Amino acid sequence: MDFNAKGKFDKLPFFMIMRKIITYYSLILLLCSCVGFTGHYLQFGILRITPWIPAFIGILLLSIQYMKNKYRTFKTYLSLLILFAFGILVLKMNWTFLFQDWQPLRKKIIFTVMSVSSTIALISILKTQFKTHRD
Repeated sequence: MDFNAKGKFDKLPFFMIMRKIITYYSLILLLCSCVGFTGHYLQFGILRITPWIPAFIGILLLSIQYMKNKYRTFKTYLSLLILFAFGILVLKMNWTFLFQDWQPLRKKIIFTVMSVSSTIALISILKTQFKTHRD
């Protein structure tokens, strides 16, 4: 087995790899929002806007990535900044919710999924960025 073989992502430019990562991350945020909204409504019978905040961030990231303009670097770093800020916020909230016994299990699972996915997205984007600049 050749561990030095190049994968299919090595042939793509950085902005295409980031676009794929942001798309997957945004879909995870949309899915978590739908599960959170449905779970809250089924548990309490109340419609709330707060479960849709991750969906708004996901749609914002998707719209930035698929916007037609010539400022590709600006779009890349703006998306990275939003992902970093929302990732830190979700990670902090997850750390708070995990140790509260009165929080529903649904919320703990959703915030764990969002924080893990934001960490994986950030690490993979930064790894690709450093690898691109090194080569």
